Amino acid sequence: MAPVAASNPGGSWGYVVGVAAFMIQFVTFGIAASIGVYNIAFLEHFQSSVAATSMIGAFNIGLLLGGGPLASFLMRKMSYRKVSFLGSLLSSIGLLFCPFAPNIIYLDVFYGVVTGVGFCLVYVPSHTLSGLYFDKHRSLATGIVTSGSGLGGVVFPYVSHFLITEYGWNGSLFIIAAVNMNNFVFSALLLPVPVSKKTKDTAQTDELVVMLTGTTNERTAQISNQNGDAENKSIFETESASNTNENLRTSAEQYQRETTKTNVSLSCNCITAEKEMKNCYVLCNIIFLIYCINNIFWNMGLSMVFVLGPGYFTEFGLSIEESTICLMCFNATITVGGIVGGGVGNLHCINRMVLYIMANFITGVFILMLAMPFVHTFGAICLDMLGMGLVFGIILGLLVVVTVDILGVQSLGDGMGYLLLANGIGNTVGPPIGGWIKDLTGSCMLAFYLAGTVTVVAGGVMLIAPVWECFLSKTKHQVEESRSEGLMETTTVDVVV
Repeated sequence: MAPVAASNPGGSWGYVVGVAAFMIQFVTFGIAASIGVYNIAFLEHFQSSVAATSMIGAFNIGLLLGGGPLASFLMRKMSYRKVSFLGSLLSSIGLLFCPFAPNIIYLDVFYGVVTGVGFCLVYVPSHTLSGLYFDKHRSLATGIVTSGSGLGGVVFPYVSHFLITEYGWNGSLFIIAAVNMNNFVFSALLLPVPVSKKTKDTAQTDELVVMLTGTTNERTAQISNQNGDAENKSIFETESASNTNENLRTSAEQYQRETTKTNVSLSCNCITAEKEMKNCYVLCNIIFLIYCINNIFWNMGLSMVFVLGPGYFTEFGLSIEESTICLMCFNATITVGGIVGGGVGNLHCINRMVLYIMANFITGVFILMLAMPFVHTFGAICLDMLGMGLVFGIILGLLVVVTVDILGVQSLGDGMGYLLLANGIGNTVGPPIGGWIKDLTGSCMLAFYLAGTVTVVAGGVMLIAPVWECFLSKTKHQVEESRSEGLMETTTVDVVV
């Protein structure tokens, strides 16, 4: 069974889970962020088109994020730790088979699909669980955890470039696969949020007693009213209620002990039905659907930067090493942005939705600047990537808490699953479109214009959410006023009659 968020989760193990989730993101997103460096090596080795080569990264990053519903389904069937173990196994197998690739299609399958699904299954449970372990400072905690992806993006592209230079792309992938196996260790630390069974049983017993007591007291009052004696009624009610409460508490405790096995079965059925209802609630929430569309658009834009960026920067005369440094600048400030976004989002005076929308617009502007000629120098690109990474990190730091704001903490698991599906769609569609534009025009400039535009559009789409909330609020207020007026009219008629 998947862990359930407690109303007051805490304890020192929450910090252990936070560190494990941070390291999982460091490894998985670090390897995924290196695809731009590997694409240059793949293009030289296989002599394939840019569009075909970009599909490797599109599948990998797309399934890392887009496999969210699969991860959510497995998380409902087994523990988060088991799902994460399965992801570690799949991603390690996929990376170990990659060095034997005879063609691009082989890499699409093993690097793109197998490794991508494995990354998803190890990432989603850890990220979700880190949010469930913290209540009061959830925004800051998830921001810090998310910063692991930025730090991994700083380290792994440079390390991958060094390993490719020393051992070739084949040999480097063996080493990367060995590093990925550390996720087995981090997955072992993902224990569920503890829930006190004793507290739950006591609450159930008290609820049963209150229910039965209320029914018996009603019957006692009816009997007393029939007798018509006020004094005897009072004595009878007091003594009867006292004796009845004592007997019922004893009976309820005995009843609960005798039917424990039945209750467990019924509880499982109730939990399953409750989760299905939550699933329907997630899909029927208009604001959440707007949020998912928003995620599709900005992921289309950012995925082009990840996958096509290093190759695009070489068009201005930058070396592969300088292009890698530019990508490192982007990922470095993602780390800072994730912490800033999480910390600022934890302040009550800050509207997290407004901050998220602003970050979308600003990120799109930074991407558009990369397509403009006055930015086509090493220093200018580094500055642009530093700014873009900082703002994009804020988006990542707010993803979980905005999802909680929209759906509530109890629907976080299902919500993250569908949200990551939207992210995966954007990451799968973006790079091939950018690669196709590169093949047609001979340059990625138009692709980066498109990337910046769709990211700005993402911010515009998300503006619909507060407008929709305002509309719902006004409609609800009008309905309540109509009901109040109707009730007052009914009361007036009754008084006149």
